Amino acid sequence: MLEYRRPDPAELISGFTDGQRGRRLNMASPFIDDADIRRIAGAFDQLAIEVERVLFAKSAREDLIASSSDAIITKTLEGIVVSWNPAARDIFGYTEAEMLGQPITRLIPPERLSEEAEILAKIGRGERIKNYQTYRLRKNGERFPISVTISPIHDIDGVIRGASKIARDITESVNAAEALKRAEERYELVLTGMSVGIWDWDINKDEIYFSNRFRTILGQASADHGEKYATFIARIHPDEQRGVHDGLQAHLDGHGKCDMTFRIRTETGGYAWVHATGQAVWNDAGMPVRLAGSIEDISVRKKLESELVQTVEQLRATNRELDQFAYAAAHDLKAPLRVIGTAAQWLTEDLAPHLTEETRGYTGIMQNRLSRMEKLLDDLLEYSRIGRGQEADPQSVITGAELLEDIIALLAPKPGFAVLPDAAFAQTAVHRMPLQQVLMNLIGNAIKHHHKPAGTVRLSAEDLGPRYEFTVTDDGPGIDAQFHQQVFDMFRTLSPRDEVEGSGMGLAMVRKHVESLGGQITLESRPGQGSRFRFTWPKPFLAPNP
Repeated sequence: MLEYRRPDPAELISGFTDGQRGRRLNMASPFIDDADIRRIAGAFDQLAIEVERVLFAKSAREDLIASSSDAIITKTLEGIVVSWNPAARDIFGYTEAEMLGQPITRLIPPERLSEEAEILAKIGRGERIKNYQTYRLRKNGERFPISVTISPIHDIDGVIRGASKIARDITESVNAAEALKRAEERYELVLTGMSVGIWDWDINKDEIYFSNRFRTILGQASADHGEKYATFIARIHPDEQRGVHDGLQAHLDGHGKCDMTFRIRTETGGYAWVHATGQAVWNDAGMPVRLAGSIEDISVRKKLESELVQTVEQLRATNRELDQFAYAAAHDLKAPLRVIGTAAQWLTEDLAPHLTEETRGYTGIMQNRLSRMEKLLDDLLEYSRIGRGQEADPQSVITGAELLEDIIALLAPKPGFAVLPDAAFAQTAVHRMPLQQVLMNLIGNAIKHHHKPAGTVRLSAEDLGPRYEFTVTDDGPGIDAQFHQQVFDMFRTLSPRDEVEGSGMGLAMVRKHVESLGGQITLESRPGQGSRFRFTWPKPFLAPNP
């Protein structure tokens, strides 16, 4: 009697020929019922499905690895490369054939070789390394930044056999981050150099951010936290708190610019003057959500302004004293001079029968010096008044022709001298004073210092927009270049005083008149070729009011 034994499905499966399920069996027992056959067939179908699933998953994984833009590399625990996808070739420059079986260290810069030992040690302990940023080498030797994620690979028994690495080239993002950092550093340097700080108020959170420069102005250390609006307002000097608050509120309400100057308390307990500007941002509902701007420390400027105000006040006081002195000199000094002059004249008349030619010469010199002294005092008084409330009357506008007619009548040039204006000068509209004094000095000097008994003085004008340029040209002896600046100095005359009467103040007063009205005067001259004085002068509607 034969013994029955239930067959093992695996043994039965091994007996199948290709494509002939249940047809040709290596029968382990002569007794196989239909249920056994059905179980064998079911087991075979399940195995086929599992094989197909595994093959499909393997194919999908291979397709995914092949199409990935990141390098996907597997290596042994000794660091030997066992797989290399196309992206790895594109990133590192090595083909699969060049890298399989090669140590991964050929991709690592010499100074970073210690990283690989640390990575393999962590993988051996079952640790996963995520988004580790470092530098690697391309085939051409180029260093580039990379981000890697490395995971251990286990076999069927759970033993770690190798590592899978996903590597991403982050050159563009690193370059962008470095460019942004450099831009921020440049921006901060510019702001620091300009003594300008930045503030940014998040209105919804009620938090104000201060830049490092702003905190430097306040005397604070750097901090990441913001400050509340109420705390900021409390820093402002009590005299300016209401004005700053109202100014900010008006800007947030859409009225006016955010532009304020105020004092703010520093950590030392003192106050710094600052100039703040800003701009609000409103949401779609018209509500302000943010207000940001700049702030500049203007303490030094304020100090200088205060000192300037004090200096101006001191100068005004000094000018008032000079005025008083000038009037005192005109009155107290001219009166004795008149007495001396009158006495000299009486002595000359009473002693006329007894005077010799020599003594008559002495009395003449004395009277001449007295006249010169009186003229000098008059000119000093006139010079002191220039630019201080003696400007032209806005209503006294005449033509150049009318002005020249008055000048010639006052100067009464001796026969043989002609003063000729061009058409442009004759048609100009000018204030009578102080231009009349300027032209009288220039024309009078041209006639007085002429080396011939006859001569010509020409006047011209050119329209320069807001100003005229006047020119006074003569055909006199000319002036050497070394004296072109000296002639404008006080008490300076090029001719001996005994030959030409004058105080030496004429051209000094001319220059002071011109410069007090914002103009310039120049001299062009050469010996034997006459002289040409050019000066700019404001048009009537731009002349300053008294």
